[in-house]
Amino acid sequence: MSIKQIGIDAGIVWQTLNVATDRSCSYDELKRKSGLSEKALNRALGWLAREDKLDIDDKSQIISLPHCPFF
Repeated sequence: MSIKQIGIDAGIVWQTLNVATDRSCSYDELKRKSGLSEKALNRALGWLAREDKLDIDDKSQIISLPHCPFF
């Protein structure tokens, strides 16, 4: 797995969330919609989380893009 591929997968996750209702999905829904393997999805989520490009609700386990005036 290359760093370039992880970045590409992170882009897939970001786009998947961006077009989702309320810009959010559960983990399982995000996995299904993105078409990524569990390992690829986890790497991509780690990439996006490190860049503060995700909100993760610990209680509901919903992953979403931050509501930001720039998007």
